[in-house]
Amino acid sequence: MKKLIAVELTKMRYYWVIWGVALFTLGTSGLIALSDRYADIVARYPAAEYLMFFYTTGRTFAILTILATAYVINEDFSMRTVQNVLSVGVDVVKYYLSRLFAQMLFVFGLYLLGFVLYVAVRILSRGEVNTAMSLGELMGTFMMMALQLMAYVAIAGAVSVFCRNQAAAMIIGETWLFVAILLDAYRGNGVGILGFMKYEPLMVMQRVDTWGMPGTVFTPVYFQYGFSAAVLIAAAAGVGYLRFANSDVH
Repeated sequence: MKKLIAVELTKMRYYWVIWGVALFTLGTSGLIALSDRYADIVARYPAAEYLMFFYTTGRTFAILTILATAYVINEDFSMRTVQNVLSVGVDVVKYYLSRLFAQMLFVFGLYLLGFVLYVAVRILSRGEVNTAMSLGELMGTFMMMALQLMAYVAIAGAVSVFCRNQAAAMIIGETWLFVAILLDAYRGNGVGILGFMKYEPLMVMQRVDTWGMPGTVFTPVYFQYGFSAAVLIAAAAGVGYLRFANSDVH
């Protein structure tokens, strides 16, 4: 499995889309850190300084995670190399999971680099480290946000197996986000038939102020969001694998 993941990560180095996503997100992280747009909020709530990274980049990372995953997962379908890989004896389960895990590693690593860059730029520009929020809570918030992005990797991976066209898979994945935003707008007080929308990954990310602030991290609500993301990852990965294993690509 490790060798397959390494191969997938190596292949990604030659995709211009991946380089574009990486450069755009890192550039955005650095520019936001230098922006004074949220200076008033930080002045009133010092603990929000590093949390602003999550507020301001959540939607961007969600959009680009789906775009990059749909592109990479569909690349072997577009190039018609799936049959060649499987014909040499590569296990179907390992092949599917290695591609999924490789993409998760890429997204997690990019998100971590973006966060580290943001914090570093803030420290250098202000000349001091903000300790208003404990390191444990800050890392807890980061891990929960990253987990939501992992859910989008699994979802985009499943979509790519059902729709073996890069452009179409990207459009369907981004449409998921658009529909989620629309449904959430009509969710009201969070009860009723649309109450489940509070567990949709982007909705969780956009409500980081309800579970990711000092004193709210590691509470029951926090772990509920983690559990819902884990279930979504397992369900999407399972559906995607079943479709792939029973398709005509072998």
